[in-house]
Amino acid sequence: MEIINVFSGIREKVFIVMRSIKFMVEVIGYDKEVLIKKIQYLELEKRNVEVEKYELERKLSELTELMKKIRDEVEKTKEVHPLKYDIAISFAGEDRKIAKNLAKALLNKDIDVFYDEFYRGMLWGKHLKKFFQKVYGPKTRFVVVLISKYYPVKDWTDFEFSIVREEAKKRKAEFILPVKLDDTKILGIHRDIAYLDYKKEGIDGIVGCILEKINT
Repeated sequence: MEIINVFSGIREKVFIVMRSIKFMVEVIGYDKEVLIKKIQYLELEKRNVEVEKYELERKLSELTELMKKIRDEVEKTKEVHPLKYDIAISFAGEDRKIAKNLAKALLNKDIDVFYDEFYRGMLWGKHLKKFFQKVYGPKTRFVVVLISKYYPVKDWTDFEFSIVREEAKKRKAEFILPVKLDDTKILGIHRDIAYLDYKKEGIDGIVGCILEKINT
């Protein structure tokens, strides 16, 4: 807008000069031919200013429209990928000790991790099924599933894994990061999906792999 105001000021000055020149010709008697040429020159400059102003206004309009489209795309991205956590851990209650140790180790590495005990106050009073549909779905980047003999027989882990499985279908890249605590197999994880063995890796090995995964 400041640039447009500058052009408007130039145009007004051109008009003032032209009126002054006409006054000089008609009243004072300056050389008419010389002054007519100056008037013609100033009229040409005036037209150039008008053209430049039009082009500037058009470009500013295009730029405004482009910025609006960019803002809309950014908002859409936020809506589609409102990631809050790097990792969410899904586990059976019997495996809580391992889940807690893993969550603490990830937290020490500045990884945003969802582990229920870290959010006791926030979870208090919430409708957990609705809340977990987001935590184990669109709000997390990866879900670490601690697979043991207890995992497939628990109602709550079955609910969590149903969310995880559906979200995995929407992702273009890997989403489920399975960790085997024993030799249990569960439906919903294809047999050719790579997993980590807790007995071989331990907490440190799993954390190292998660860091590598997040940073790639």
